[in-house]
Amino acid sequence: MPVERLDLESAENSDILVNEHWLRYKYIREHLTTEKVLDIACGSGYGSYYLSLNNGLSVVGADVSADSVNKAKKSYQKDNLQFQVANALSLPFQDNSFDSVVSLETIEHFNISDQKLYLKELKRVLKPEGKLWLSTPNSEASKHNNPWHLKELNFFELQELLAKNFLNYKILKQGTALATVISSGDSNNINDNDSSSSYISSDIYPKYYLALASDESINDSSLNKLAVSLNSRAFERLDNHPLKKISDSIYHPVSKLMKKFKRKK
Repeated sequence: MPVERLDLESAENSDILVNEHWLRYKYIREHLTTEKVLDIACGSGYGSYYLSLNNGLSVVGADVSADSVNKAKKSYQKDNLQFQVANALSLPFQDNSFDSVVSLETIEHFNISDQKLYLKELKRVLKPEGKLWLSTPNSEASKHNNPWHLKELNFFELQELLAKNFLNYKILKQGTALATVISSGDSNNINDNDSSSSYISSDIYPKYYLALASDESINDSSLNKLAVSLNSRAFERLDNHPLKKISDSIYHPVSKLMKKFKRKK
């Protein structure tokens, strides 16, 4: 399995990719209650730790890399959190061990046949009423070939895999876009009950899919709620990039010339 990891200790907190990862974990944690959770392919362990901040959860972060697991044990310590080495295609857990399994940005690192094995293995360690949270890039939105990804999925391919393993599933879309904000400056948080949230458009092309699958009913109205993470530092970083400044310096003179050309026509 090709390995690709996000390490928050070395990543910029203004990075858009970091923001995308955090929002997935935040969204999932809000839908978990008192239960035992497996975070498979946990990497550096930041996501497992974030889930464990919900003290009602008992979280196991598992990864194939012993180095990553040892580092996670040192970096993130809580009574309701443990880390261990595990091969995702042959998990060292008994059947029906977990209420929820979280698998973020992992399945694309397997080829087609191993993807099928992977889902069967996750299903095996889930309790009969258990839930799988799985995210993966949308292959139709990928702008370049990621050397770490053996098989990215489009919507219908992901749908087919889930349908073969679970009676019920719901596939959510995650995209990233620019936002314009009017704020009093009194708070850094968006009030979920604020009517201003109605101005945020959910009509966004999916860069990732986040799926919830279970053999139990998943008719949860909260899944229809829009989840937003604004990162002004990410935009500031992009806006101040040298190439962006060069582009801006060219854009305005060219725009003036184009307007003059159109008027002459």
